[in-house]
Amino acid sequence: MADLFTNLPLPALTGAPTVYPCGDGAEMLLYTDANKSAADAYIDALTAAGYALVERSELDTSSFATLRKDGLTIVIDRFEDELRVIADPYTAPYKLDDPCERTAQTTIWQHEVDHTLIDCGMCFILRCCDGSFFVIDSGHYFQVNDNDRIHRFMRERTPAGEKIRIAGWFLTHAHTDHVSKFSDFLRYNMDDCELEALYYNFPDPFPPAGAGWGKRGNSMMAFNLAKQLAELPELPKIKLHTGQHFAVRNLHFTVLCTHEDVFPTENSDFNNTTTMLMMEAEGTKVLFCGDASDDQSDICERRYGEGLACDILQVAHHGHHGCSARFYDLARGKAALFSNTQIFYDLDLIKEKEANETILRHAREVYISSNGTVGADLPYTHFEVYPDETFEDFEKIQQLWGYTYTPERKAELYAAYLARGGKESHIFYRDPNSSRWHDH
Repeated sequence: MADLFTNLPLPALTGAPTVYPCGDGAEMLLYTDANKSAADAYIDALTAAGYALVERSELDTSSFATLRKDGLTIVIDRFEDELRVIADPYTAPYKLDDPCERTAQTTIWQHEVDHTLIDCGMCFILRCCDGSFFVIDSGHYFQVNDNDRIHRFMRERTPAGEKIRIAGWFLTHAHTDHVSKFSDFLRYNMDDCELEALYYNFPDPFPPAGAGWGKRGNSMMAFNLAKQLAELPELPKIKLHTGQHFAVRNLHFTVLCTHEDVFPTENSDFNNTTTMLMMEAEGTKVLFCGDASDDQSDICERRYGEGLACDILQVAHHGHHGCSARFYDLARGKAALFSNTQIFYDLDLIKEKEANETILRHAREVYISSNGTVGADLPYTHFEVYPDETFEDFEKIQQLWGYTYTPERKAELYAAYLARGGKESHIFYRDPNSSRWHDH
């Protein structure tokens, strides 16, 4: 039996559970022959043992509960005949409600990450109704100055003389194109900022054999970030688990799926370690899919069905291989946000034809992050388009990644960049008529 469960009451179920180390010292027991009565009885046993019930909810074939005692959080997650019991000694408590004074317009921005040298990367910035911010992901280490750009964006929207208040920062998963610039922000941009809490759920970077994950995608990034966070003991770190509801000011979130739901599938796709959220604010629903892939898509389709319906959809995995056409039929987002370049968006309309065409069938607005920041005040009616700040450096892209495009396509993309408000004096500008644009 896992160490954290040695002195805990256990579910009254026959058969030994499978043990999964969840990261940050948390452990999970997975029972595969459980029903609602068994889950309810176990919650009663924990409360009888002195655990305070933080929240409890039901959803068709699912039931959820979070309990807490003496710094140990217990999460009960039943779906169909599977019961997951998580013991988490690491997480800070989350808030079910976070009252605040209304002084600002609630707004969501898909922030333009710098695609000069790389096609991936994702960052969303939300302004809460009190003027504080909630940030989602950050960008790749090849997006060299994006920690400064994120800082500048919030600085420009914070009154002079006041600190930038970041009510929360959420990391969907530990891939470098999502967390690298957060790490740099902590190092270089915190002098005039107050960060109230970090939200995430990463698996163990180096789990023992048989823990359920094959390929360890970017495990060193998670390992190094954990070391950095350990040097910030005063920063609350909130490890999210499926079924939980938490509030950041007037933003209300539901945790839809984490890597814990995927276990015990042997899965080589690290994107299935994404933590997926549904956010509700000012009557608008926003579905944040991170880089969720096929297994998490299937879990959410079966578990939530029509409950995935949203107003604004962050498309999974930049529009590459991610969630299914069925998932996007259920989500039916009115606005679709692709954290991608125009080039790869066009390619993925062919490679991921069924899923992406399903997205476009439902969406009345579609935006691609390489084409500039876009923002929408909530409640959502439409997005405003901001000038395009960055442009691909095709020579360096070819040197780094080995792919290139015809001179005609490069010139077409540059003309579109200028039409979106890009500046000819951009540092990475190349004359379309120059031989430097031509394939070598």
